[in-house]
This record gives sequence, C-alpha cells and structure tokens, in this order.
Amino acid sequence: MDYSFGNAHVEVEKNFTKNEQVKATVKAVAEKIKEKEEKDNA
Repeated sequence: MDYSFGNAHVEVEKNFTKNEQVKATVKAVAEKIKEKEEKDNA
C-alpha cells in the first residue's frame, strides 16, 4: 500500500513540475510575441 501511494505521489510531482515548465514556456513565448508586436507598432 505504501509503495503504490509513493508512486502516485511521484506521478503527481512529475505532472506538477511538467505543468510549471509548460506555464513558464508559454509565458516566455507570450512575452516575446508582445515585444515583437510593440516593435512592429512603434
């Protein structure tokens, strides 16, 4: 029982980390696009 609980916890940790990385990437891309649009509009 402990073993499977541990595995479930590891999966949650992995998914959480992955989601954080995805969010960070999306944010970085959005900022780049925003900068480009501001340059184009200037």
